[in-house]
Amino acid sequence: MQVCHAREQYFRWLLVTKDLSPHTIRAYESDIAAFERHLGVRALVNQIDREPLVAFMEESAIASSRRDMHGNVDWKRRGVG
Repeated sequence: MQVCHAREQYFRWLLVTKDLSPHTIRAYESDIAAFERHLGVRALVNQIDREPLVAFMEESAIASSRRDMHGNVDWKRRGVG
């Protein structure tokens, strides 16, 4: 099964079985969509192993750190913090 199909099924299941806020659902969807882009359009669920998952998590952590750092610089320029 392709990751895109698994993602669609997962979100249908979440909406039906879990009582989550729309914000939580969107956050999950955003994270999984980013992972799907990282893997490529034709990625298959049964071929995902630890390596691409760890690489994605490391890249996401670096990107998040850069965003946080950029935000801190903006606040300091404005004289806040």
